[in-house]
Amino acid sequence: MKKAAKGYDPNISLLIYLNLGEYGIRRREIEEAMQPSTTSAKDSFYEVWVLWQGAAYSLWRVGEPLPLERHPKRETAVDSSISDAAIWKSALEAE
Repeated sequence: MKKAAKGYDPNISLLIYLNLGEYGIRRREIEEAMQPSTTSAKDSFYEVWVLWQGAAYSLWRVGEPLPLERHPKRETAVDSSISDAAIWKSALEAE
């Protein structure tokens, strides 16, 4: 909500880094909560992404939700030794 209230250019995308460990217990639950939890930003940014556990989740584009199956799964993510920035870059190039 704070980022959305700042009045950024609507062509800017928002990347949210989720620093949350779940130890494999509630992965699906957390993934399913990402879209509802980012609703306040969907109309203020061109795209809204969440970077979590080595995967970049594209959640919203131009205020419209993206289907869950479009989200990259961390099982297929690149080697964990690669930085979060490299993962984010590869996710953008895949679009």
